[in-house]
Amino acid sequence: MRGNTRQRFVIAALALLVMASAVAGCSTPHKEIDAIGVVAAVEWTPAGNSGVYKVTFDDGRTYEMQGGPQTGLGPSPNAGDLLIAGSKPSNWMLVAPLRDISDMPVLCYGLVENGEERDTTVELDFGITLQKAPDFDEGGRNPKFSARITGGVICLNREGQVRKIY
Repeated sequence: MRGNTRQRFVIAALALLVMASAVAGCSTPHKEIDAIGVVAAVEWTPAGNSGVYKVTFDDGRTYEMQGGPQTGLGPSPNAGDLLIAGSKPSNWMLVAPLRDISDMPVLCYGLVENGEERDTTVELDFGITLQKAPDFDEGGRNPKFSARITGGVICLNREGQVRKIY
């Protein structure tokens, strides 16, 4: 009986260790996207260690968020950049500047992030999932298998869909 209890304890401890490892691997919570667009103008009003960003997109929409350079929100967007932003689980933004990549026949807003390429999406380690564009260029990769993205440029269209991965 004593050996059986010890064996159950060891199995339970191993199961907890495996579960803890799985949870630790998912340390970046999923972020919800509130706004995607090409920036026309940005106003930042400082307030102590924070402030308020007011972004006007080139289609006339506006988006406001709390934050600033001192709060770890990320780089400030500039006119002409593609902005992807959200407020859950807390305020965040990704800025993708327009890039001149010679083998892209159309605009490429370049985002430098790590992640996983899936069949129809790209899941960024940052915590968001982007859809692949209808004209996504596979670039010789097999779309049926996931592929790790590290240190490359993820080209987005103006809707924030992935066009190609370099």
